[in-house]
Amino acid sequence: MSIAVRESEPVETAALARARSFVAIANRVAGTANKLDLDALEAQMREVLGDRFEGMRTVDPDTLDCTVKSIVADRPDALIVVGGDGTARCAAKAAMAAPGDTAIVPLPAGTMNVLPRLVFGHDDLARAVSQLDTLEPSFLPAGVIGGEPFFLSAAFGFAASLARLRESMRRPRRWPEVTAAAGACVRASVHALRGGPDWRADGGKWKRAHTLIVALQSVSRVLAPEEDHPEPRRFEIAALRLRSTIDALRLGGVALTSDWRRSKRVEIVRAGKVELRIRSSRPLVVLDGEPIRVARVDEVTLVQNAVPVLAPPER
Repeated sequence: MSIAVRESEPVETAALARARSFVAIANRVAGTANKLDLDALEAQMREVLGDRFEGMRTVDPDTLDCTVKSIVADRPDALIVVGGDGTARCAAKAAMAAPGDTAIVPLPAGTMNVLPRLVFGHDDLARAVSQLDTLEPSFLPAGVIGGEPFFLSAAFGFAASLARLRESMRRPRRWPEVTAAAGACVRASVHALRGGPDWRADGGKWKRAHTLIVALQSVSRVLAPEEDHPEPRRFEIAALRLRSTIDALRLGGVALTSDWRRSKRVEIVRAGKVELRIRSSRPLVVLDGEPIRVARVDEVTLVQNAVPVLAPPER
């Protein structure tokens, strides 16, 4: 599997004009977890947007993907997304598959809110709703692996098992799934300490990492999306080398108390091309925090102007 950079030209789209129609979709689980009053939120959107707001659809996670695709197929100028980063990624993926028709507006209504913070520059939901009438067109870059896009980072190795366990713990909990995920996590931790994906940057020497993170622009962009980051013309790769559980605990301590980049167990590389060797026909990877199985592929591409979004003019 190789990772290579490909640039794209900005797409001239209807989303680049002032949006005349807004549709909203809300992830019911995200709303419940954050104690959102979705009826009040819908009323606030209607107050800000007036006749341009065509209503909000509230859906369960199981029907989110098909509902988003259905809305995008109707080609509204803008799709307001109420949920976490997984919900925002679902909408961005649909918009990317049909570029030029619908811009997304990811509201900060989840836990981390990384994608909304990239767009709005903050994670204040009330403030973001008040800004809906002032938004202007922009674009988000994306990476693509095995046909699946990511807008922040892709992680390989032990991170996938941890993400799977986290997802299984979300409500409603199905304890057989939690037990299976926990067992897989324990097994993966043993394998991870023995070795993870092999990788090399720009044709250099092959190395091994227990967890490998490939980020758009920079890994720091995931941790601090409000800050300015380099143009996405290269990937930043973070390779974690952990020889024992003690190393893992030490790295966690460094991450909490100082600059994790200074850890002796982390190697940071910027590269235009990275090759990977993964011991699985359908590897489980983490795309923007979500564990997803992808087909074995030969390359991941970087698309600079992949998804139309609406953002505050100061951004």
